[in-house]
Amino acid sequence: MESDRELIRNIGIVVSEGLNDACRHTLWTALYASIAGYITYRVFKKFYVNYKVKNAAEFLKRELEVSESKLEESIRRWKNSDEYSRLRDTFLSEGGLLEDYVTSLTFDELLESLQSGKLTATCALKSYQIKAIEQRKLHNSIIGWIEEADQIARDLDALPASERKPFHGIPISIKECFYVKNTYSNSGMIHFFGEKDRVTSPAVQTFLNLGGIPFCKTNVPQAMYSMECTNPLYGCTTNAHDSKREAGGSSGGEGSLLAGGGSILGLGSDIGGSLRSPAACNGIYSMKPTIGRHLCYQDVVETAGPEPAGCQAIGGFMAPSSKALVYAWRTVWNMDKSLNGAGCDGSIAPVPFREEMFERKVKVGFFLSEGLLEPVPGVRRSVLDAVEMLKNNGYEVTAFPSPDCKEVADMFNGIVLANIEALVDYTSWDVHSTSLRGIDTTISLLNTPSILRKLLLDPLISWLTGLPSLGQRFTTTKQLYTGLQKKEEMCRRYFKTMEDAGVDVILCPGQLFPALPVGVAGTFMPVVLPYIPWNMLNMPAGIAPVTRYSSSDAKDMKNYPTSNLTYKMIKRYCEGAEGLPLTVQVVAKPYHEEQVLQVLDLLERHGNYR
Repeated sequence: MESDRELIRNIGIVVSEGLNDACRHTLWTALYASIAGYITYRVFKKFYVNYKVKNAAEFLKRELEVSESKLEESIRRWKNSDEYSRLRDTFLSEGGLLEDYVTSLTFDELLESLQSGKLTATCALKSYQIKAIEQRKLHNSIIGWIEEADQIARDLDALPASERKPFHGIPISIKECFYVKNTYSNSGMIHFFGEKDRVTSPAVQTFLNLGGIPFCKTNVPQAMYSMECTNPLYGCTTNAHDSKREAGGSSGGEGSLLAGGGSILGLGSDIGGSLRSPAACNGIYSMKPTIGRHLCYQDVVETAGPEPAGCQAIGGFMAPSSKALVYAWRTVWNMDKSLNGAGCDGSIAPVPFREEMFERKVKVGFFLSEGLLEPVPGVRRSVLDAVEMLKNNGYEVTAFPSPDCKEVADMFNGIVLANIEALVDYTSWDVHSTSLRGIDTTISLLNTPSILRKLLLDPLISWLTGLPSLGQRFTTTKQLYTGLQKKEEMCRRYFKTMEDAGVDVILCPGQLFPALPVGVAGTFMPVVLPYIPWNMLNMPAGIAPVTRYSSSDAKDMKNYPTSNLTYKMIKRYCEGAEGLPLTVQVVAKPYHEEQVLQVLDLLERHGNYR
């Protein structure tokens, strides 16, 4: 009887312990199953993504090969044609290749030959297609051919002289992100891989309306948030002067192709240096205009969702010569409304090209450093060479301060990365190339708990690199409005400084160092520092090559700072950079593009860059 009562008294404990054991067993089983399931999911995702991206890359490669095979066949037919023989005999009495003659013409000479009818649009197109094929095989600058180009050229050749438009017969290369009907536009991202474009972007349509011939599309970094021109679908584009060096980004394919002679005019875009970095790396000319005088940026691949408030991506021209750049902008700003393919873009102001502003001599301010990092000696030399050139031509030149680069970087990161979740989502099922490593790291740091960043990561990074903290993303409406207000205050302060000094144009480094080795720019974030101030201030900024990195520049690197990891890396990256272009950047107040173009034109006419 006593034992029965003992059993009854303890049965609750026994049952409770049994249930606890069962629960613990179930929980551990669920935990193990969850871990196993997550690992299985990650492994499956990795294999699936790699498989999908590999298949897409192979498909695009086959498409390019088929298209290029058709192009090469059409080139063979043209070289065996009566037209080729007639034009060769006309221009090359002592022998040689017609295509070499055509691609050796300056922009003005080619334009005059096409307008006068001395050369046909077909001849110009075929000559540049031949050169572009060579450049693609050397540097992987082209990702697709516009197969309608031949028919466009034939149609232009059938026009009477009175109907020839300003760009008549000029071959134009197009950055990959711009839609061109019957071509692929995906910005190197599997998320946008699929059908061919069904429409043509207004910027490209404007070229067509003006008589130009879009003939190829050029490579970009994955998602276009990098200065390293590589992606998992099309591979890496290299520098026109050295295949072991970067082409810049994000209009890197354009920069490499134009510098290599494979095109005479190109369409690119810019939100943080994407028109200027490739120009600096490859030694060509470009200009990021004011938002409002830009080339239309509609019907393009939006790699990170809607444009950031206060700092949108915009279209612009790139060219091997300032003459082409000036002519292109003058033509677009003065064109008849009936030719404007971007007539429905309300963000573009109808401001014509002002000849008086282009011709009136400006007062120039210059600086050698943006204040965070010192440029290498060769870059300082290029700026000082340009200063001397301007003085010798009667320009007043004075030292002038740079914008506060720390404040600029805070504004840029806060605004441009405010809605970066769209990019994260688009790339979550993609292979991440080295071009994405920098933005991936930046996003991870910005998403780190603020207390951890403030107490540990920011001080450590600043101590190691000499660079300031990343600031914060403006993720709430209040933060964004406050950030935009501070941005406007920053603009007013800097414009007031220019007004007080009577400075019209600013001359400064076009880069901190020559083109980096391949595979570096995606993670080496200082590469953007020369460019983002002018995006934040919405000031037109152009690039002009001035000189080349020399053996004496290399020797002078022995005196370059080594006080932090960034300087040590720059010093290492400059090894073997002899012969690479060194450039300057020319900046003016908003809506004063003509002044930028004036200085770019002078630097080409009186400079000795070759």
